Amino acid sequence: MKLLIVDDEVIIRTGLSTVIPWSEYGYELLRPAASAEEAIARLESERPDIVLTDIQMTGLNGFDLAREVKRLLPSTEVIILTGYDQFEYARRAITEGVSDYLLKTSRPDEIKSAVGNARERIIMRGESGNRNELREKLIETLIQGGEVDYATMRQSMRLLPRLRTDTASRYVVCCIGATGWGTENGYGKLLLFAAHNVIDELVEGEAALREDQILLILPLMKGEEGSLAKLEDILMRIERKLKCKLYAAVGEEVCSLDELKRSIGSAQHTFLYHGLLPDVRMIHTRDVSSRKGSRRACSPGEKEDLYALLQEGDAPALQLWLEGVVDALESDEETTPESYHAYLNSMLLEAEESVHRLVQEAGVQSPAAIKAQPIPLKLAAENGREEIMNRVLELLKDYLTASGHHSTPPMNRAITYIQEHLEEDLSLALVAKRVQLTPHHFSEVFRRETGRTYAEFVAKTRVEKAMELLKETDASFSEIASRVGYGDVEFFSGLFESQTGYTPWEYRRRG
Repeated sequence: MKLLIVDDEVIIRTGLSTVIPWSEYGYELLRPAASAEEAIARLESERPDIVLTDIQMTGLNGFDLAREVKRLLPSTEVIILTGYDQFEYARRAITEGVSDYLLKTSRPDEIKSAVGNARERIIMRGESGNRNELREKLIETLIQGGEVDYATMRQSMRLLPRLRTDTASRYVVCCIGATGWGTENGYGKLLLFAAHNVIDELVEGEAALREDQILLILPLMKGEEGSLAKLEDILMRIERKLKCKLYAAVGEEVCSLDELKRSIGSAQHTFLYHGLLPDVRMIHTRDVSSRKGSRRACSPGEKEDLYALLQEGDAPALQLWLEGVVDALESDEETTPESYHAYLNSMLLEAEESVHRLVQEAGVQSPAAIKAQPIPLKLAAENGREEIMNRVLELLKDYLTASGHHSTPPMNRAITYIQEHLEEDLSLALVAKRVQLTPHHFSEVFRRETGRTYAEFVAKTRVEKAMELLKETDASFSEIASRVGYGDVEFFSGLFESQTGYTPWEYRRRG
């Protein structure tokens, strides 16, 4: 097995070449390379099996070298050895096909172990092309609930030794997910792949990689307790190593491989609870199986509030209200992924119907494009809060665009209308309708934003207008009272005096 060490520092090259007696462990140590360029030039002629390289070097770096190694010698293992303990380096190492990532502060036995693991992987690849294919097919048979006959059981013992079919008394399936690297550039799948590799090395069980999760078949030994606790501890260690967050759903325990499909079904259903219980690393089926489900549809009061908020056109207020509704739903200990999904879609449908009504009330034909697509169960379970926010706010935007809704806030429009129509009927219901709000909601928002009740604000505004007319015109008191909406002069005079401390006659005489 040929080993090539690459580092531009002579001390490091010499140290790595001499501190470990490589030949005693069965390695042929090639002449160390002083740069990535030198190593690349020698790859095809010397064909090393394992390359141990620094990242930061003069000229091309270790990642450039790893890329060329994978292009020219796909089966060669690359191990990065660096002085930089940085997450971005570790993540990029995986994208470049690097087998392992070690710090220069690693002890010699750790370096030897990493090189030894690389050698084992090369040997396994050489010996088990067909073996891996058979192993994958066997795992798939077990996962799909295929019949486990004698021949299958014999294969399981040979190809899946970590299932411990000869000694295990029970089995449980765990679904494992991973987040923390983002989803751009395929990082989400890369993280899952990396986590699968580490789980496959550390966990006493058989792991299979799926599109968005890892399925782990875990054998449980009679009299051996704490297997799941050990798994949680391993997941925590992997989190620290990969700088990510792992979460798992534990299915129903079963007594034989024939029953694995039942354990997988319960684990996959429990996996949907991650969005509802984001702070729980391992969710057990037994802990959520008794949930009956919370309410699945909006209440009449919520429908009225939603309509009023959409009508008001205030996106921040709408978002705040939705946050409160979703908080209550998620904190309900009876909520299931199915009831959560049903409720969110009920809210979405109600928002869509409210927007169509509002557009029609504005005298505009409702565009067919104003339609919200239902949220799928899986998406609702994973990210229901963000989905309902985005979709309802998009409906609000559609309504404002289609109806030509004023960009001026409703309360500003209400105040302008009051000031321009002081001589007319200014009942709360009439003005609320003018700004497309329900009377109750209008009254609450008006008081919150102006600091006065609606009646107090109208009376004050009428008196201020009367003061202006008393100063600037010679109109009679009865005419002024009429122009600010009061037919009864005595009532007007009493109101004016209570607001200003003067009768209309005294105020005019003061000038």
